[in-house]
Amino acid sequence: MKTITLSIVVAITATTILGGSYWYYLQATKTSITVMYDITDPLHAAPDTIALAKHIRTAMPDWGTSYVRVLAITNFTINKAAEFNISANFPLISNPNTRERNLQSNVNEIVGHIMALSKVDTGRNRSIVYVPIVTELNALAQSNARNKQLIVFSDLMENDSSSFSAYRSHEQSMLKDSPKSVQEMFEDKIHMGSLKGISLYLLYDAPNPAAQDRFLAVANIWKQVFQKHGIDTVIIGSNISVN
Repeated sequence: MKTITLSIVVAITATTILGGSYWYYLQATKTSITVMYDITDPLHAAPDTIALAKHIRTAMPDWGTSYVRVLAITNFTINKAAEFNISANFPLISNPNTRERNLQSNVNEIVGHIMALSKVDTGRNRSIVYVPIVTELNALAQSNARNKQLIVFSDLMENDSSSFSAYRSHEQSMLKDSPKSVQEMFEDKIHMGSLKGISLYLLYDAPNPAAQDRFLAVANIWKQVFQKHGIDTVIIGSNISVN
């Protein structure tokens, strides 16, 4: 009798330890993604919804926790964000097919919200871009997620009249002739902590070569700024790639 009781206790203890360890693992595989959409240029900044949905789903752990934050880039420094929390599920007591359907439903809701932002009329066709991006990078840096991504759909045409506007002829000349000076200007604009562990996507489907050149000029300057703060990866392109 004592042997049977001891065996039951050992089995329960082992199951508890194993379950607790696996649950801790699920929490440790957390993914945190922030998506920013520049709605002052909704046509060319618009993401490929199919590719974006697949990218987000691929980034999400099958059973772990995911947190997705979505916000617009406008002519304001601070914009309201929508937050989506996907809780971890324990696979031993969950149905894989049901879990996958739920994850896909969450992804569809997220992408639907992103695309709905394009219908918001800000009354402005120029935006403040850099400070909101750095603000989100700093927030991601504080996350304990193992996979941290910031995805930005924007032409990066900064329009902060108090410091730098890519629409002014003087600043346009600086982008071509003095990129180092522009880089130093942005470095001094807002405090930035360590960005280690973050992947950044700067994406814009430029309508013409001139617009692409302007986008790339700013993107590469910002890339150097972020690399100084230890960011893992900066991907510059026309749209999110399908993994």
